[in-house]
Amino acid sequence: MAKRDALAVVAALFATLADPTRCRIVHALLRKAAGLYVFEIAAKVKTSHSAVSHQLATLTRAGFVTGTRHGQAMRYVLAKDTKTKALFTAFESLYVQARGK
Repeated sequence: MAKRDALAVVAALFATLADPTRCRIVHALLRKAAGLYVFEIAAKVKTSHSAVSHQLATLTRAGFVTGTRHGQAMRYVLAKDTKTKALFTAFESLYVQARGK
C-alpha cells in the first residue's frame, strides 16, 4: 500500500470516530466486552434505536464493530484486531484524561 493510501485509511478511521454518538457507542461497548444489543446501546447513549442502528452500520463498515444475529436482534461487540485494539486503548486513555481522572 502506498504511503498516501495508508494515510487516507488512517484519516478515514479517525473521521469515523469524529462523531459524538459513535464515540458514545464505542465507549458503551468498551464497558461491556460481551457486547450489547441495539436496544441496550440506545438506552445507554440516550438516542433512538434507528439512530443507533445507523451509527452501528458506519462503525461496522469501518471495521470497528461486528454484529451477530440472535433471532431478530443484533448483538454488537468491538472488533478484536490489532488496529482496533490499539485505537480503543488510545480512545479509553484520552477519555479518562478528558474526564480529569
